[in-house]
Amino acid sequence: MLNISLPVVEYVMRNLRMITSVKSKPFDLPELGKRSNGAGGLKRRRQCFFNGKFMDTPIYDVSHVSAGEIIKGHAIVETSTTTIVIPPDFNCTIDKYSTYILRKED
Repeated sequence: MLNISLPVVEYVMRNLRMITSVKSKPFDLPELGKRSNGAGGLKRRRQCFFNGKFMDTPIYDVSHVSAGEIIKGHAIVETSTTTIVIPPDFNCTIDKYSTYILRKED
């Protein structure tokens, strides 16, 4: 609650935060099925700049990658809505809910 009683002093409200909650029914997220085309979604290769130099980089089409597949970096994964850049020394796993999980290799 805002309670200000300084009638001769101007004040400026810089931030206002409202937190709400709504009761809703549980929902199921759509799961990614098996959709590999045997090539693991590899679409093409191109030169990309990593670690100060151009490197021959595989480009994957996510619509042909199945849940659980691991894509080793350096690589790029293209979707209809975004592009995921996987740096060298990282792996990317796509889980059954289409979440991209990047992990640094040990």
